[in-house]
Amino acid sequence: MSKEPQILDGLGVSQGIAIGRAVCVENHFDEVYRIPLPLDRLDDEVKRLEEAVQQAEQELCKVHRGKTAKRLREEIGGILEAHVLLLKDRTLLDRVEQRIRDEHVNAEWAVHRTTVELADQFESISDDYLRGRSQDLLDVGYYLLRALQGVSHHELSEVGGDIILVADDLPPAEAVRLGRDRVVGFAIGAGGRTSHTTIIARSLKVPAVSALEGVTSLVTDEDPVIVDGEVGRVILHPTEEMLAEYRRRQADLFSREEGLLATRDTPSVTRDGTAVALLANIDLPEEIEDAVAYGAQGIGLYRSEFLYIEKS
Repeated sequence: MSKEPQILDGLGVSQGIAIGRAVCVENHFDEVYRIPLPLDRLDDEVKRLEEAVQQAEQELCKVHRGKTAKRLREEIGGILEAHVLLLKDRTLLDRVEQRIRDEHVNAEWAVHRTTVELADQFESISDDYLRGRSQDLLDVGYYLLRALQGVSHHELSEVGGDIILVADDLPPAEAVRLGRDRVVGFAIGAGGRTSHTTIIARSLKVPAVSALEGVTSLVTDEDPVIVDGEVGRVILHPTEEMLAEYRRRQADLFSREEGLLATRDTPSVTRDGTAVALLANIDLPEEIEDAVAYGAQGIGLYRSEFLYIEKS
């Protein structure tokens, strides 16, 4: 029996319309249990931690060198490099190891508690830049937990056709690794206009809607999904009529874009010979590249509040 259509309204953070099948990416960062360990197991547990660090570092470097990462702008590369540096920083790892030895606990619990506590400390700092490192710490904790738990990476090959990635949140490396080939849209529970996933979606020119709280609980793999980044709407289990309507809108958007690109280099001059400058409105510096590609001669409006939000 077919499911009833469900419309979710969120925040359109990357424009366009995408139609595809859902692939749910779950983040199990908070599903960690405290396991007491005997004294003679602690050295082995520290060794597990060191091996997880090496594995996570190798995976991050692999993602950074991958084709998808090369298509993205320098800022995303900088984020991945920062995460590699955090993994190499003994300050974090020494604290995790100390917790394993002092509390006689498993590495997973030590990683989770240490990264959460440090992230909370950074959140309370008045300096905007340092406060922004809170999310980086949580992302690094996520990579370490995946390595410790032996969780396999999400693979997209089993789902046919175009793919909509559905997640409550996506650490940058995971978003870059998955944001390739047949991925045509993102439906994200958390995040906003300045989140790493948003920047990745825009860089890949993939429609995305965020601020969809609890979206992963409403979707299962291979469910049909429509992502409307124009208005910030996601439709789960659309009817055939809805699919037909959105395919028409999709075609209209494509035709409109093709038409605009065809006239990109035409001089902007009124009938009486007055030149008119074509200026772009942008939210983030990363959008300058697209503005130039579409023929903008400069920036007419820079919404600096988003720069402030990104730094804070």
